[in-house]
Amino acid sequence: MRATHRAAFAAEGADEAESVSALAVALLRDPTARPCLSLLAERDGAVLGSALFTTVRIGGDGTQPRAAILCPLAVVPDAQHSGVGTALIETGV
Repeated sequence: MRATHRAAFAAEGADEAESVSALAVALLRDPTARPCLSLLAERDGAVLGSALFTTVRIGGDGTQPRAAILCPLAVVPDAQHSGVGTALIETGV
């Protein structure tokens, strides 16, 4: 997954690509972001993209409703604009 994020955000610069990659890993490890849903899109054994949906709380007192956010979504450059990202989002929603 880290390689997918790095490739997807490489055009934004190495720092941005690494930041997005690190964010995805941090969210997967964060117990307050659970439950989460992590999806991978593959073709012929190669990862084309990933989507991570995590839990967020609206408000700070714990009585507010929970929601899910999509963060981050990544598609490798060769698969961008081919429907991979759309398929990941639609599957997650």
